[in-house]
This record gives sequence, C-alpha cells and structure tokens, in this order.
Amino acid sequence: MDDGELIGAVFMDFSKAFDSVNHDVLLRKLAKYHISQQALQWFTSYLDGCSQQCSVLGSLSSPLMLERGVPQGSILGPLLFSIYINDLPMSLGEANADIYADDTTLWSSSKSCDEIQQTLHNALDITEQWLTVNNMVSNTTKSKKSLIGTVQKLHHSDKDELDLYLNGTKLSEIKNEKLLGIKLDKHLKWNKHIEYLIRKLNSRICLLKRAKEHLTIHCRKLLYNAIIKSTAVLFGAIAPKNNSSDY
Repeated sequence: MDDGELIGAVFMDFSKAFDSVNHDVLLRKLAKYHISQQALQWFTSYLDGCSQQCSVLGSLSSPLMLERGVPQGSILGPLLFSIYINDLPMSLGEANADIYADDTTLWSSSKSCDEIQQTLHNALDITEQWLTVNNMVSNTTKSKKSLIGTVQKLHHSDKDELDLYLNGTKLSEIKNEKLLGIKLDKHLKWNKHIEYLIRKLNSRICLLKRAKEHLTIHCRKLLYNAIIKSTAVLFGAIAPKNNSSDY
C-alpha cells in the first residue's frame, strides 16, 4: 500500500482441517523432510492404531479405527498439521500465502485489480488441486475475500471487489476480518480492532470485578495477568505509534 498498490486477499477455511490429515500422506511428507528413520517409526507408532468409541447411556459402541486426523489439543497436533500443509505455498506461482496452523491467507498485490484477480484465480485453482491430492476439503461458505487499499486508491480503482470463485462457489466480500486475533480492516485502519479490543477488555474487567470478593489478592493478580494484561500488552506491541485521530 505504501507503493500505491492494492492487495487482494482470500481468507481460506478448511472443513475439519485437523481431522482430515491423511496419515500415509503425512508420513510420506515427514520422510521427504529427511527426519531420521527412528523418528519416522515413532511418528508411525504415534499415528497408527488409534481408535475411538462413543458412550451413550452406559452403552459403548464398537471401536472405530482412525486413519485420518491429528490429535487436537496436543502439542504435536498443530506442528504435524503445519508440516502437512507446508508445501502448499510452494505451488502457488505468483500468489503469496501466509499460514499459521489452519489459518491460511492467499494474497497478491498490484496496481491493477485485473492482475490481482487473475493471480488469485490461478492460486485458488491450484489450491483446490492441492486439497484434492491431500484429501482435504475447502469450506466455501466460510472462506472470504477482500480488496484492501487506501480509501482514495479503492475509489479510483476499476473494481469495487474481486470476482473470485472457490470450487464453483463465488466467495463473499468482507470489509473486515478477524485474523489471528486482529480485526483486519480493508483500509488497514485500526478503528474496528480498537472497538473490538475495548469490548473484550471491558467484559473481562467486569468479570474480575464480580469475582474479586471470592478471590485472594494473589488469585486476582493471576487472573488479571492472564485475561487482561496479556491482551492489552499484545495490542500495545502492534499498535501504531502516532497520535492520529484515525487510530
């Protein structure tokens, strides 16, 4: 944007991402990353032979063997999924991809909306092919797109929004998106995020006020550091360092 360019972004959503990881595909990728044979055997043992059962009113179902998925809530779960999806950006050509676990954003920048649209169109086609090969499915309802730029640049652009399709479904245009805890505005302004942060902190401060009579000072400090200070400090580290009335 500092160079006068617009940015087209697609915020991808995958259906049951962690549960869709194919064990055989994951193990092949681990082998390609040249991990030791001993470590590969350990991961094989870790993934193979897992089963699940369901208990209803004291009745236990038969075990169902799991051939897909990585354990959610575990330390290794996000790491294994990151390894599983790590090769996607290498296939996208001119488009870029920012990935954090199952949060994937495809983006491209240019002064031409047509160029951005074509680049992202190609990237979405490649992504669908990659998902098919890797036994994953995109969620076309939750996947969104946005054209990002300054107010002046968007006003003079030849398009109001990008015309992009994912698996035959037109993606919805959004004005702001929550990305890794940040409210991302299509003009890259801080207004929406600050409003969101104030609401979040106010609700947590009220929670602490209601609970303080039942907590020791030590517990109050722990709760404050965990749910209030941590959020405020994180925002302070990324907030703009100016006095602009436009945040």
